[in-house]
Amino acid sequence: MFSRINKTKLLKIVAILIYLFSPIDILPEAVLGPLGLVDDAAAVWLLIKILLTK
Repeated sequence: MFSRINKTKLLKIVAILIYLFSPIDILPEAVLGPLGLVDDAAAVWLLIKILLTK
């Protein structure tokens, strides 16, 4: 199923998804409020960038 995808790219995608669903956060929303969403937004942006590149 994933034979056409680069292993490095797949590893990056999995790592980002683990970070997004992990309770551990670099910038916690509970402490920083809306500013705490910056790291999550950056992770989503990076995921989209990886998915759109060939």
